[in-house]
Amino acid sequence: MANGWERHSLSENAELIRKAGRELHERMEVFMRHYQGVGKELQSAVAAYNRSIGSYDSRIATNGREFAQLASVSEEVFTAPREIEETIRASGHVAAIEGDAPEEQ
Repeated sequence: MANGWERHSLSENAELIRKAGRELHERMEVFMRHYQGVGKELQSAVAAYNRSIGSYDSRIATNGREFAQLASVSEEVFTAPREIEETIRASGHVAAIEGDAPEEQ
């Protein structure tokens, strides 16, 4: 009889473990969707920042230098901001979830 109760207890524990694993998996999927969204937004922000630098270089600084020459003032105030060259690092675990090979870092 003790053997039967032990099997019943193991079966209940296995079911609890299965439910906990399923819940953890679902939560990880939601988290990864949010996390990937943050990465996309960061890429978008960096692209917008770099576009603004291009606009500064081609429109603002050029006219500012012309004005500085006409007004006989220093051109040093029209130095361009530095371009952001950082890239977003992808998690190897994200790639594994999506079915891609992880990138080497």
